[in-house]
Amino acid sequence: MIRRRPTAPLAALLTLSACSFTLDFSGVEGEAGGGAGAGGGVGGQGAAGVPGASGSGSQGGPIGGGGGGGGSSSGASGSGGGGGGGGGGQGAGGAGGSAGGGGSGGAPKSYAEAVRDNEPFAYFRFEFPGPTSNQVVDDIGSALGNVTAGPPLGRESGAIAGETGSAAHFDGTTVTFDEGFDFAPGSPYTFEFWVRPDEGGSPAPGAVFSRLAPDTALSDFHGYFCAAGRGGALFNFQARNVLLGGTNETVNAGGPLPTGAFTYVAIVSDGDKALKIYIDGQQVDARANADLASTGDGVAFVMGVSQLAPDFRGAVDEFAIYAKQLPDSVIAEHYAIGRNAPGARAR
Repeated sequence: MIRRRPTAPLAALLTLSACSFTLDFSGVEGEAGGGAGAGGGVGGQGAAGVPGASGSGSQGGPIGGGGGGGGSSSGASGSGGGGGGGGGGQGAGGAGGSAGGGGSGGAPKSYAEAVRDNEPFAYFRFEFPGPTSNQVVDDIGSALGNVTAGPPLGRESGAIAGETGSAAHFDGTTVTFDEGFDFAPGSPYTFEFWVRPDEGGSPAPGAVFSRLAPDTALSDFHGYFCAAGRGGALFNFQARNVLLGGTNETVNAGGPLPTGAFTYVAIVSDGDKALKIYIDGQQVDARANADLASTGDGVAFVMGVSQLAPDFRGAVDEFAIYAKQLPDSVIAEHYAIGRNAPGARAR
């Protein structure tokens, strides 16, 4: 069946003259062999950053024009191309319309979005507005850190390329948190952050963060701590489990950290005693028997100092803690996004 659009009465379409008459078919769909071709296919969905496939136009009927090209289609956060025009002419099958463009790529994801996608249970971005701060606020939860010794935290430009966030500068500052971030033996975990040690001074390592409990019988401490020397001379993380009859296992950066730029760090345990450290997205050291001894209740998570190292002096940014092992691919992605590497920010 040929479906017709509403038109004027047929009498209005007939024009008579003394010698001849003509038929005006403007307003009538193509007859005998099909009307106008159907519209073209919808443009393919474009994932963010990737154009979608184009839709194709269909061939028209003997009189009707060809179908339109691909219509628009939403990408992950982009839009598709518009449909092409119909071709064809009276008396012959018209060619299909030109294809519509594919869906355009969506906006790149930010570093913070990439971190949140992997569901840390604490995330400290140090986005305080003033020049100093006495508090550190959890971006996704309710943990809170307060300056309990030394000067307030200083504010400086953040670590993430192309973003206007801030980083916290420690200059003998101690921040004590109301959450302990304790990990039971056999539990996976990841610490992920950006760090920049200050120049000059003693190369003795200062504690970036720690959770340590004393064991008076052994005259030692158990738990964990991370230290960075001034001038970038040393950087390491130590998992201490002498309380369990084990050893204190340390993973090292493998070289000095720069003082003029932030370094990306990830410290990862798989929950089966394997401990690894990543510097700028690449694994640089590992230990196979690095279990943790739980420090139990009443032991604080602290940034800027520990019982085993002096004050840290330098900057920290985008500090995230996960109760799981981040895979190599996610670590590489987060580093690339933070450095704003071409093509690395696509969802």
